[in-house]
Amino acid sequence: MLTAKLSREDEPVAVNRICDPTKPRGTLTRQDIALAIFDRCEGLSRREAKRLVDSVIEEMVETLVQGETLKLHDFGSFVVREKHERTGRNPRTGERVPIEPRMVVVFKASPNMKAVVNGDGVERRRKNAADRSAKPKGKTGGKANGKANGASLAHANGKATSLIKAAGM
Repeated sequence: MLTAKLSREDEPVAVNRICDPTKPRGTLTRQDIALAIFDRCEGLSRREAKRLVDSVIEEMVETLVQGETLKLHDFGSFVVREKHERTGRNPRTGERVPIEPRMVVVFKASPNMKAVVNGDGVERRRKNAADRSAKPKGKTGGKANGKANGASLAHANGKATSLIKAAGM
């Protein structure tokens, strides 16, 4: 674990290994994540940060155990798949061995994650966003599916958002 003596009453805090290319890379652990949260969130103790990480991971595991798909925006998806029974071979003896059916978890990285890992994510995402905002509206005159822009926005805190009234349409 990478730590440094910094702030918070001289308690060691996590060094951001992900953003600092000069720090050695290894395996990112729960403790590393908890220390990063502790470092970034004022008023949160180490114990609370660890409990937070454990709670999030526990919720993710419960979702996968129930056979549901777990999607994390701009990160990727975890999907539970069923593998059927098949015949394998013992590598030492060459003997055929039945492999029982089982459930496996498969991770699929999002396109944005793939772009970031390949080093062109931030620039490409910004360029695509700029291109989308610069494109002229289609034949609908700024309407999507017959609705004025913003009419299909989700409710925020249980209250409907009305951009049509704010725009004077």
